[in-house]
Amino acid sequence: MRFLYICRQFNRSGYYILQHLLLEGKFIPLAVLLPKPYMPELIDDLDRAESVRQEYEREVAYYGGRSLRFMQSIRLLAESYNVPVIERQEIKSDEAYAWLESLDLDLIVLGGGWKQLIPKQIIDLPRFGILNTHPSLLPDFRGTDVHRWQVWEGTSVSGITIHYLDESFDTGDILGRVEVEVSSSDTPQDIAEKTGIVAGQLMSEILAKIVAGMPIRLQGEPQTNRDDDSRYYSRWRWDDRQFLTIDWTRSALELSRFVLASTQESYKYNGPFFFACGKEYILRQASVERYEGCGESGEVVGIDDSGILVFCQQDSQALLITQVQPATEDGWRTHFHADPAIDARIWAKTIGLKVGDKFSSTLTARTNE
Repeated sequence: MRFLYICRQFNRSGYYILQHLLLEGKFIPLAVLLPKPYMPELIDDLDRAESVRQEYEREVAYYGGRSLRFMQSIRLLAESYNVPVIERQEIKSDEAYAWLESLDLDLIVLGGGWKQLIPKQIIDLPRFGILNTHPSLLPDFRGTDVHRWQVWEGTSVSGITIHYLDESFDTGDILGRVEVEVSSSDTPQDIAEKTGIVAGQLMSEILAKIVAGMPIRLQGEPQTNRDDDSRYYSRWRWDDRQFLTIDWTRSALELSRFVLASTQESYKYNGPFFFACGKEYILRQASVERYEGCGESGEVVGIDDSGILVFCQQDSQALLITQVQPATEDGWRTHFHADPAIDARIWAKTIGLKVGDKFSSTLTARTNE
């Protein structure tokens, strides 16, 4: 079977699917198509890859975060198996269409998405269509940044769906799904890792079914509620200060999920924020703690060796803050906050925080003196 493999560089599911196919050896693509790089591809240089990784680990250590960036190169993986790698800025042009047509393709496989909606002219080009890999159990969680939205909504089961591509986002007929369990402590990156790992075997099984059924096209399961926009999720709003503002009137569970859903590969990036003592801080780590007392929204109701306990809603729970980061004044515009995160206990002593003080969602309100 003649197929082209398309993916974004450094995409988890895209890497794991291609790795599985190449190791298995049953289905080898004619070539791998990657978008032209939007950043320097330092990790694609074997001589510099280790130094880039070490630099990232130093950055993680400085900020006090977790090492979450996926740094496995799809380019290097393909080239190690002598599969040609091709870069294109876009595939909507007449020249790109002519190139794709010249490949005489049976199939196109999207392992980790493409940056543009693929037009019908290209969808109809391969004899057996285009397969897309989506990181959720469709029809739920169509769209993008879906692992963040899954954490935000407290999803306990996620997965991978492989479906035929059509002219809308994530609405084509389904060919297969695999479920994975999600724990309450999983970051979006953790879910991406879990779903990416199981995607390769699923793709191999579907490709085998397509080959077995040739020359008849394999039938998929039509998605229900294809036009239901409530199932579609947009990008996580990193530049929207209103969205990222911590609302202390929400429940502790909602806030802990919000912080976890906003987990980034580096603390230099924006995140959920609040104000204390007239200064702005980003909340980097928090969890839910049982609390039977009362208080006001945003009020500090406890400080001990476990962290800072903050009252939210009266629901027998409070938010336990364990790590905060001072926000750099211009960080929201530049997406670069310079100061490292601080253990909440140390931070409380540093600013003189005490029980009864209140956190705020605005600059005007301050903690009690």
